[in-house]
Amino acid sequence: MIPIRSQTPYGGGWAVTEAARRTLGEEIYVGGRLNRKLLAGRVFSDPAELSALNALVHPAVMEDFERWCGRQSGADYVVLESAILFEAGLEGYVDRTIAVTAPIDVRIARTCLRDGASAEEVRRRIAVQLDEEELRRRADYTLVNINLGELEYEVARLDKLLRDENRKHSA
Repeated sequence: MIPIRSQTPYGGGWAVTEAARRTLGEEIYVGGRLNRKLLAGRVFSDPAELSALNALVHPAVMEDFERWCGRQSGADYVVLESAILFEAGLEGYVDRTIAVTAPIDVRIARTCLRDGASAEEVRRRIAVQLDEEELRRRADYTLVNINLGELEYEVARLDKLLRDENRKHSA
């Protein structure tokens, strides 16, 4: 199994929680839990708030990722999942990048279902991300996430390629 780090630093025990409360307001936490819908509504409609959030979150995410990687001895490789890797300037922390794409209408529908967000809210989020053409251009590999069976096949193929590449570099 390949270790994947995709946890966000808004929850219990992360130092960024208090900084987020001070910067973005206590109301972004309800009962000690992040109110993601309120947070998204605020930051994706206000570039200054998005910038403030990113300034808090990205250093904490990468500090956590580096510590976590140190505990993954023996893994063929590790994965950092990030929807905005390039936008955040984090590509220098990784050896390879993989873009996972889907048609815009599929992305919107999936995100609405997952987050309970409106299509307009999701469009605001997408607006601050790289467009698909630029994402594909900058990534080392691209996976298309439409058909689960095809995606699983492509992931297995890429996994083999990355394991083989790692073994060559380790030899």
